[in-house]
Formats: sequence, C-alpha cells, structure tokens
Amino acid sequence: DFPNPFSWIIASCDGLLFDECHQVLNPVTREIREVPLSPYRLDPFKRSVYNKWGFGYDSVNDDYKVVYISYYGFDLDDDDNKIKPECIEMFVSIYSLKSGSWRRAQNSPYDHSVDDEFDSGVFVDGCIHWLAGTTTDYEPAIVAFNLAEEKFYEVPSPCLIESDRILFFHLAVLGGCLCLFNDGENSVWVMTEYGVQESWTKFKINDPGPGEIRLLCWLGEEEVVLSRHDKKLAVYNVK
Repeated sequence: DFPNPFSWIIASCDGLLFDECHQVLNPVTREIREVPLSPYRLDPFKRSVYNKWGFGYDSVNDDYKVVYISYYGFDLDDDDNKIKPECIEMFVSIYSLKSGSWRRAQNSPYDHSVDDEFDSGVFVDGCIHWLAGTTTDYEPAIVAFNLAEEKFYEVPSPCLIESDRILFFHLAVLGGCLCLFNDGENSVWVMTEYGVQESWTKFKINDPGPGEIRLLCWLGEEEVVLSRHDKKLAVYNVK
C-alpha cells in the first residue's frame, strides 16, 4: 500500500518525494523506493545527534541522490547547562538511487547547526541548499552542495539583507528559482538568475492570514500558491 498521505515530506525533486520514513515516493506510479539507514550515521546513544537532509537529481551522472548531514549538538549537564560537543565536525554521506548504496563524502566546511533542525535542503539548479554558518567568522550564509561535483560552496544572498538576518528566513523554490522567505515579515526574495546576486528581487505578501505560511508554487506569472497554518491553501496575487 502507498504510505500514509499525512507523513512528513522532507524534500521533493521532479515530482518525487522523500519522506520521514526514508522512502522515495512516486505519487503518479505509486512506486516506493526504500532508503536504508546510513552506515555512517552517528550513534545517538552517545550524545545528542542532529541531522539535515536533502534530495535532488545529479544530471551529469543521471542519478537521484539523498544527502545526509549529521553532527553532535549540545548536551545538558545535571543543572541543565549546555555542554558544547567535543566533536564539531559536520559529517556528510550520500545515498545513490542508481547504485542503491551509501558512501561517505567530504565533511561540510560549514556549521549546519545554526539553522532550524527541521528545515530540509532545497534543490535548485543541480544543488541542494541550506542556511548555515561559516566556521571562520561565524557569518550566516546560503550554502549549496553540488550533486555532480559533491562539493560545497556559497550562494550570494541579497545585498539588502544584513548577513546576521539571513537565519530569520526559510529557503524555498518558486518556478525553479531559489527563494528566501521571512514569515515574520511575509517578504519573499527570488533569485531570478541563479548565482547572480544582482538578480534577487523582492515582493511582499500582504495579509496572508493567521499563523505560519509556506510557499508552494507559482500559478501563472502573477499568483503564488501558499500553504497556511490551518492546512488550507491560498492563492495570492503579487502584482
């Protein structure tokens, strides 16, 4: 049977879904591909372990890949004081749907613990994107993992957003373009030309209704579909 439709979808790409049960789902054909646990995952019984996920398509090697980033978080002592982990490495492993196997990749040079633990990676232009921090000057950044090269690099953020405010945003995709969305201000930045800082454009969603919202997709050239906190969909005209 096809999985519960209310299971949490971690990421999507080309109509395929990757869910919280670590399955790749095709809603059209109802096919299911199980993704086994990574043999490189950290031991959660030793200390607090956190992770980030991403799912996307490597067009160079014609392969869909699941990217798993795991790291140790802060523990609490007997007085509920935070204890910094001894190991601060960001471990990366990749699952190839073509080969059906996991393998280790180079550790991420960025600090992925600074962003919301439950924000999964966003796939655009052959790369999976997260909000993270640089390990040299601790500046927030938009970080991309190229699925073909299997390397990390930074994507320029809008010059009008101060770097320390980037973490107040969520990453999203609209019309194949990378977006930054601030659900406190209901402002949306769209990178209309990938990798070009000057191509970021902004629009604002006025009165979207109570609670948190998420961007889903464009409907034509002027309307965007939103998912509201009350589990209802809304269409907003940006003009």
